[in-house]
Amino acid sequence: MKTLVAHDRAEVAEAVLRVVEELQSEGSEVIVSEDGVSTREHLRTTLFDLVILDLTLPYIKNKSAIDYSVVENLLIELFEGDTLNVPGDLIGLTREKAALDKIDTRIGSHLLAIVEEDEKGLWIERLCDRVAFAKKVNRSRLLSIFQQHDYDIAILTALDKESAPYSELFELRDVAHWPGAKEFLFSDKGGGIRRGVLLSVGRAGQAPSASSAQALLTHFRPSLFLMSGFCGGFSDKTKYGDILMAESVFDWDSGKWKGKGDDAKFVPRPEPINIRDSRAHRVARELLNSKLHNQDAIVGRLNELSNGELNSINFQLGPIASGSAVVSHLTTIKLIEQLNEKILGVDMEAYGFYYAAYSTRVVKPSFLFIKSVADFCDATKDDRLHSACCYLAACAVNEIVRKRWQF
Repeated sequence: MKTLVAHDRAEVAEAVLRVVEELQSEGSEVIVSEDGVSTREHLRTTLFDLVILDLTLPYIKNKSAIDYSVVENLLIELFEGDTLNVPGDLIGLTREKAALDKIDTRIGSHLLAIVEEDEKGLWIERLCDRVAFAKKVNRSRLLSIFQQHDYDIAILTALDKESAPYSELFELRDVAHWPGAKEFLFSDKGGGIRRGVLLSVGRAGQAPSASSAQALLTHFRPSLFLMSGFCGGFSDKTKYGDILMAESVFDWDSGKWKGKGDDAKFVPRPEPINIRDSRAHRVARELLNSKLHNQDAIVGRLNELSNGELNSINFQLGPIASGSAVVSHLTTIKLIEQLNEKILGVDMEAYGFYYAAYSTRVVKPSFLFIKSVADFCDATKDDRLHSACCYLAACAVNEIVRKRWQF
């Protein structure tokens, strides 16, 4: 719980601080301000769960306030403007008993309670009750919020090159308070306006993928969560440019080394995650035998990005292997294929992404991994098809959210 205590008298501020700190849980944060200027700046830059506000707060430090005008103007800006962050709850403090009846209704209507300071210190007990109630309300509010979807979709990529094609597909703008994230609006298949968020982790790997996925889920709570980009395919099952959709994901490098010295052998113990029979799985199945909208234009752009190497669009749905290391060795491929003979390919983020989406403690989204084959996990691995495959996977995502998904 994040709390702002705004009071110009040090002895009162310290008493309020003690009350708040006694009731706060571990990890909570309390900020103190002494005048209207600093309080406004805190409200501009930070979202608070609770604000405890001296109703006669001066405009600047060490200047006495004789009425409620500073706080009144601050609250009018807070609730009627769009420059300040509205806190979860507001508690007003004042020692001017005669002036309580003069509070403008625009102030009083936005306060959880007004606590009158008295010389005997009884106000501290009353404040304690109000803060405890605000804490309980905040907990209930968070539980309710975390069980409701907010954004319609979230798209996660590991590398910046994988997110680059989305600038051609959506009008992206920066997300406030989240450097690097981009939000956008789009129309669904019924013509409804939806909103989404895009984030590039900026690095490959299971841990960064899982951490970023969980952060996105907690903050934006999307109803549909997608990951796109490029991956490696197995040459006997896929061809360059194939769009792989993960029906299940195997963490191929999870296991135990057994034996000693040169006789040590890796024994895999994967715990696969699958989406079979989910809404995302059904949409993936639909794509297997259908064309993309505007497919001819997409193929033309694909041909251009691949220097003529890729000229068709083909979807595959099946198991994917995912691990923390780049695979470019035939022996490793054979080890992976022993886990499931139908595994189509391998990448470095899918398991972290699926694990976060499957195990999230907030409202669970539908989720799907969509990546295009850029290499065959062998010694010929290079990046010549990366741009084309990133574009192709992004087009598949665009097809799903605009033309296939029922929000």
